[in-house]
Amino acid sequence: MDKIKTIIKKIIKILHFNLYLFKCKIKGQAPYVIFGTPLHGNLGDHAIIYSEIYFLKQNGIKHIFEVSTYEDKICFDYICKKLKENARIFVTGGGSIGSQWIEEEKFIRKVIKSFPDNKIVIFPQTVYYSDDENGKYELEISKKIYNGHKNLSLCLREKVSYEFCKSNFQNVNLVLVPDIVLCLYGKKFKQVDRKDGILICFRHDAEKKMSSKEFENITDILKKYGNLKYTDTVVKKVIYPILRKKFLFEKLIEFSSSRLVVTDRLHGMIFAAITKTPCIVFSNYNHKVKGVYSWIKDLNYIVYMENEEELEEKVSALLKLHEEDFNTINLEVKFNDLKKLIKE
Repeated sequence: MDKIKTIIKKIIKILHFNLYLFKCKIKGQAPYVIFGTPLHGNLGDHAIIYSEIYFLKQNGIKHIFEVSTYEDKICFDYICKKLKENARIFVTGGGSIGSQWIEEEKFIRKVIKSFPDNKIVIFPQTVYYSDDENGKYELEISKKIYNGHKNLSLCLREKVSYEFCKSNFQNVNLVLVPDIVLCLYGKKFKQVDRKDGILICFRHDAEKKMSSKEFENITDILKKYGNLKYTDTVVKKVIYPILRKKFLFEKLIEFSSSRLVVTDRLHGMIFAAITKTPCIVFSNYNHKVKGVYSWIKDLNYIVYMENEEELEEKVSALLKLHEEDFNTINLEVKFNDLKKLIKE
């Protein structure tokens, strides 16, 4: 039965892809294809692809075709063979370059090798190779593949990754730009009453840094200031593109209905920033949260902390802050280099 379902999915995907190519031909436009898009339940990753498509459409690219990592197993080779040199190839952003999530890294390598003559743009990424034998081994493989492509652009969403790539990917065009979800900053979201107390959103995976004791200390402090509600930006569901906006915007409403968000998730912080929700964010195991925070550090309703030492003081100050006191920043200009890149 599973084999039959896979065959049916492959046929449907190929039909959709061929129809897309036909429409591109009729309209006289090059195909624009984004590889590596999610079907898993990480809403941070779905926010990324939603924002990438939004950004492309805002910059005149209306028709885009998605190829998920899952489709590597069913029709990747067929899609690659059908795409010509005029196709514009994109890879979705996130934290997938490096040794931590090696299957995603291997998929990116495969895309790069599959399109030696096409322009490839990798949307904003964090890069992290562990400082051990495995990390060094994987880095050497990636260096050979990335540096071997003649027209590869890699966008980095924080300076640590940017400087690392300058040292290791000398033949790659590097662009420093915010996490793509921040292109939604300033966009109007549904207005809700902030009455749901304090929303707790912490990691439970390999990127977790906080100990159980630290988490307990934090929640004990927060209980003094209101009811606590626990959530995550990961849901245990397969999320198909047709349902992406529904799940994503339900999560954004959950964030925006809270008086305060406390999180160690990068997109927990970003969801708070774009919905104008007061937020305290702690670091994860690597540099990505602190690095991306640097783009929004002037937002007075988002506070970054390394530990809980001044937590009570920060919580008290944020809960007293009224929305009319929130300041604003100009993030749009920070995406200018990416705009130029996709229009070249």
